[in-house]
Amino acid sequence: MNELIITPNKGVGPISFGMTRDEVRNVLGGNVVEFKKTPMSDTFTDAFNDHGIHIYYDSNDTCEAIEMALPADPKFSHKHMIGRPFSELKSTIISQDCDVELDETGLLSFPSGIGLFVPELEDSEDSLVESVIVFKEGYYE
Repeated sequence: MNELIITPNKGVGPISFGMTRDEVRNVLGGNVVEFKKTPMSDTFTDAFNDHGIHIYYDSNDTCEAIEMALPADPKFSHKHMIGRPFSELKSTIISQDCDVELDETGLLSFPSGIGLFVPELEDSEDSLVESVIVFKEGYYE
């Protein structure tokens, strides 16, 4: 697979927001498992577990968000995102967007369309990022 470079408001590597489910599956290849993220979800999520990637689709069945965990290796501003200390990546994201939402499990940057999930964040800001979500404008509305 190509490098997973995060392009804010566009996508990650070869995956772009607005791609259809079939287009995403053709780009990523490999085994895919469909599941509903929550019982209330309107659409199915595609899990490409071999790649560590989940793709979320809108009601038109087009990509609206990409979540990555190991073994995926997304990069933003030339930095590896997964397995890095939250404090380091928080500084990188804030340098491009000073209006981030912080909570006990990470951060969301709406202008950049990037979120970091850090389950151990309450223990230390040096806890490691476990997953990264990249989303199109309006995803959390």
